[in-house]
Amino acid sequence: MAVPWFFSPGLKDQPAVLDLATEESRHLAGSRRLRVGDHVTVFDGAGTTAAGRVEKIDGRSPKVELALTDFLHVDEYRPRIHLISAVPKGDRQSILLDMATQLGISDYTPLSCVRSTVKPGENATARWQRIMIEACKQSCRAWIPTIHSIESVETFANREKSEQQIVLVADLAGGPVAQIAAHGLDEVVLLVGPEGGFSLAEINQLQAAGATLVALGSGILRIETAAIAVLVTTLSILRAGS
Repeated sequence: MAVPWFFSPGLKDQPAVLDLATEESRHLAGSRRLRVGDHVTVFDGAGTTAAGRVEKIDGRSPKVELALTDFLHVDEYRPRIHLISAVPKGDRQSILLDMATQLGISDYTPLSCVRSTVKPGENATARWQRIMIEACKQSCRAWIPTIHSIESVETFANREKSEQQIVLVADLAGGPVAQIAAHGLDEVVLLVGPEGGFSLAEINQLQAAGATLVALGSGILRIETAAIAVLVTTLSILRAGS
């Protein structure tokens, strides 16, 4: 059975004893039902992990104290995978971010399109980060993806691009996902529009900026389905070529 993971920022300072935050303490003592002497892994979301042993549990608070050893820094996966997508309705955004984080995205940007129907609220970023933290704990991943501010298609298209970057846009008019030369590539950007699709003007803007259209089949997919489909396909090509 895998050792359970818990989140705590600031591990680069390598503390010998760590007091887990209240929410993580509740998770450890409540949901996971761990006891004194049990072993865990702690991560800070920025690549550092440590082996932990439960030293003390105060069930009234709750408050959990861990003894930490064996600090390790894990390099971030290269190339970075930046998912930029329209925001689906309701809990479907949670599903999208949970699965995309488990699969290994490095960055996420919500995308504002002409046909978008959802605009993120003011508390969205904090909620999304919590979803990503839980997904990292589930998948034993040391890096939490970076969440960027909402961006329009026009703004993205006008942004300066790097020669070590490739941009793929999910669209029915595209061809199959092309072979990606992983060598020397620093970032793969994946764009997924709303369920109504990108407008013709948006497609023209993206293609003028050097983006490649890729089709994910003959049907119109929900946003979260399209995002995971293009992500899995891209990752399989990258890892096969690495």
